[in-house]
Amino acid sequence: MNPTGEFVDWLRAMKELEPADEEARDALTRALGFQLMDATSSRRGSTDTAAGARRRRPAEEDSSSPQTPVAPTERKTRRRVQSVLTLANSSRNPAPAWLYSTEPLEPPAESHLKPALPLEPLFSHRTARAILSGALATPSLSGPLDLAKVIEAVSRAEFLSTVPCQKLPTLVRGVQLLLDSGESMQPFAKDQSILRAALTSVVGRDRTEVVYFEGSPLRGTGTGLKEDWADYRVPAAATPVVLVTDLGIGRPPSSAAVADESEWLEFARFVARAQCPVAALVPYPTKRWPPALSRHMTIIQWDRTTTAASVRRSVGAGLTVKRDV
Repeated sequence: MNPTGEFVDWLRAMKELEPADEEARDALTRALGFQLMDATSSRRGSTDTAAGARRRRPAEEDSSSPQTPVAPTERKTRRRVQSVLTLANSSRNPAPAWLYSTEPLEPPAESHLKPALPLEPLFSHRTARAILSGALATPSLSGPLDLAKVIEAVSRAEFLSTVPCQKLPTLVRGVQLLLDSGESMQPFAKDQSILRAALTSVVGRDRTEVVYFEGSPLRGTGTGLKEDWADYRVPAAATPVVLVTDLGIGRPPSSAAVADESEWLEFARFVARAQCPVAALVPYPTKRWPPALSRHMTIIQWDRTTTAASVRRSVGAGLTVKRDV
């Protein structure tokens, strides 16, 4: 009688019967004279049985006889072990007990949350357009006929080579905007951004050239990294050059990056030789302006007290080149 064949027949019978639960399977197994084992014991028992079979195999057994196929052992279903991982306190000083019993603070009420106050620019939104229009305009001879000059020339029997026209301020020439990004102008960085946007809307994006400098434009200007800045280039003749700087008035202690009065005078002469008027928007009162610079460029106080009327009194019919150079 072959025990291996009986085991195979038992496995086949087990597959056909398909017991409904584990209790029925155990009862059926005991009735047939077998015993179920776990996976570890089954592997160890199968190893021992195979070794014993090799030792007890008779020498006279025919090796050419066909081998009875053995059904593969069913894989045991894995069960997930429920567990909770907690972070161990690696510190030598354990947390106090009250830390685990305290309640979190209540979320702030909407009445306590207030939005940040908007920045009030140095030129009011209501008057910025009028101030910049008057400060950046240059005189133009494209106005109406100057009848007074025509009558005066005719009464003197003078020959009119050109038709005299009245001078009108215009922004048609555009503007070159030079923004000081030095240390002394850092408190006004946000104001510079607001001023740049307002100026661009007045003059036009295509007619506004914006560059940055530190200390003085003669040290180099640019729009990207400071290492990529190049030498300052004067715009076309009659194009106004507008500086947004403190002219070295707010010099930080022990700072050598701020240009002094002589360097600004050199810049004013350099631009005047190119027939370009210069205007400076300075965030300090008149009494702090260098007296020599007031004679070489038009300086306008960049402050909330500035009005369009005060700018018209300073500029007149438009920016012109200072001849005292």
